[in-house]
Amino acid sequence: MRGSLSRARVLAVAVPALVTAAVAVSAASATTATTTANGFAVTAALSPDTVSKGQTVTQTATVKNVSNAVENVQVRIIGPVRTSAPPTFVVTLQPSATFSKSVSFPAGLLKPGSHTLTVIAVNRQTQAAAQATASITVS
Repeated sequence: MRGSLSRARVLAVAVPALVTAAVAVSAASATTATTTANGFAVTAALSPDTVSKGQTVTQTATVKNVSNAVENVQVRIIGPVRTSAPPTFVVTLQPSATFSKSVSFPAGLLKPGSHTLTVIAVNRQTQAAAQATASITVS
């Protein structure tokens, strides 16, 4: 009985550690952040985490309506590649509907260091907002 209790304790510690390690490995290929607030689930994703010149960076901005009502949303995407004005989209999302915008570009457009992608969703009627930010490192 004592031996089986020790094995149970070892398994109780080992299984969560293995699951945590597996999640860390699967998350190592991209930086993703999701925030759920004010009727929206907002996700910012940059892939891969670390890049160097010659590689391709993919950024994805996603906004999902998690409310039970139709939402008129302004989505603003502020990415690591600077433009004269951040892209802004106005969309109407039915309940459970999703808006997503993905762009790929050469890592050579970025200077070495850390860069961020910020996605902001604003309810156009109430001005309630949700925001998510992801980052990438250029070596």
